[in-house]
Amino acid sequence: DTPYWLDPQVDGQGCEPPSPTPAPVEGTLAPTDAPAPLDVASVLGTDSTVFLVGGGAANTDAADGTTDVARLYRDFNFPCGFTATPSHGNLSQIRAIRIYWSTFGTNTRNPTSYKVEGRIDRADPWEVLAEGNFYTQNPGTNPGGSVVINSTATSGDSDLLFEERAFNGIDITPKIQYRVTFPTLQQLTSDWCEYSEIELPGTIFPYSVPPPPGPPTPTTAPTDPPEPIRMANVLDSGSYLSAIGGGFSQGKKYIVDGTTDKMSIYKSGEVYPGFQAVPAHNKLSSVHGIRVYWADFNAGRDPTSFVLQGRLEYPSNDPWVDLEQGDIPWVQFPPRNAQGQMIQSNYTSGDTNLHYSEVLFTNATIPKAHYRIVFPTNFQGFNLANGAGGYLEIAEVELPGEIYP
Repeated sequence: DTPYWLDPQVDGQGCEPPSPTPAPVEGTLAPTDAPAPLDVASVLGTDSTVFLVGGGAANTDAADGTTDVARLYRDFNFPCGFTATPSHGNLSQIRAIRIYWSTFGTNTRNPTSYKVEGRIDRADPWEVLAEGNFYTQNPGTNPGGSVVINSTATSGDSDLLFEERAFNGIDITPKIQYRVTFPTLQQLTSDWCEYSEIELPGTIFPYSVPPPPGPPTPTTAPTDPPEPIRMANVLDSGSYLSAIGGGFSQGKKYIVDGTTDKMSIYKSGEVYPGFQAVPAHNKLSSVHGIRVYWADFNAGRDPTSFVLQGRLEYPSNDPWVDLEQGDIPWVQFPPRNAQGQMIQSNYTSGDTNLHYSEVLFTNATIPKAHYRIVFPTNFQGFNLANGAGGYLEIAEVELPGEIYP
């Protein structure tokens, strides 16, 4: 009946005192550190999901970790290249681009410029991260036979031929998906684009969602958003151009080069002749009119009507949208512009020392990124969709308007 056990014993009912409860054992597992960011030779890895843009493929080995050639037949509607979604699915931050030259001796197909864009999700718009030029001319060829590229985050494979362009001084936002395109090749008119491998050296983070932002940085005063810039031509001289309804027989680059050097299209097929333009500035713009500067001779090749269309992005499901159309004012045999003259124009006026026709739109067009202009008729009223044969010639086309920041 005692409430305490003084010694180990058994009471009258056979009950024994319980064993003392052991003290709790302290944990012996050390806490684990959070995963660290990983510096890699290419944030794309070797098993990204790759889709080609700007043409069709003969070989698609753009990021497979070997010298197997990536070869693309260009369609000239958009700069050739590819989009890549890395299998790791995490955010990454790139610091450079490396291009390993082709295994074939066709240096004319080598890219001479690049644009790298990124986004987090396919629903997001592409954001330009870096763009610039490659400077190696006729670099030679890499060995074929699926040679594995042994590179690191800080160095390309020294046993192979490559060029690296570092994005120094650029604070590049982390992204998940990437688009790499090549606006120019060593031979501008080459039907093929070729290289062995593209690497994007950088850092892969151990998460796929951006961390929450820190506290906002105080500002001294709110700033107004930048105003759009009024330009004589929303199509800059670096625009990527392709012919419609025929082929460029002369001076593709001259149609928006700021001079009176002329562009000629030789008609073929049942489509109105003209051209498509992807401005190099890669910004939205609205158009307030169209100016056509007459070529140096042959009034029979002057256009007398136009159709202007626009869209936001290529490749995408965004269709071409009609923006404006109408007649181009024309007088019987207008004075001509000698070739090689600089055009001194602005947003409000064409060059009054040259000969041109202008149509001003009642309202500015809705903002677009890419443009297509076709010319259905010439001065004789001839329908330029009627089969092959004949030329369209223009010294310059200007689309005065506003480019948005």
